[in-house]
Amino acid sequence: MSDPHYPPLSVTSRNRLLSDRILIAFNQAYEQDDLDVAERLVRVFETLSRRALKPNTNRRREMDNLVAAYQRLWLLRRRNAGTSELLRVPVNCERQVQWS
Repeated sequence: MSDPHYPPLSVTSRNRLLSDRILIAFNQAYEQDDLDVAERLVRVFETLSRRALKPNTNRRREMDNLVAAYQRLWLLRRRNAGTSELLRVPVNCERQVQWS
């Protein structure tokens, strides 16, 4: 039962985690200089990374990906903003992050 509007998914695509798909979308938004979408996607990725992971998922890899995403977001903000915007602290960074 396949939909003619969507190509069939490969085995790799079916096994990919939602967080991996969000990260891919974030990277695409970064490459297209879409700051608004990139900011939203990195928050979604962070939410998914905080949740309990599957037993075979590497938590360190998830956290490394999250840090890299925030670094790319910072670079994107820097490219798209004036000097005064660079000094702005995002609301979600003002609180201390606690991982469960």
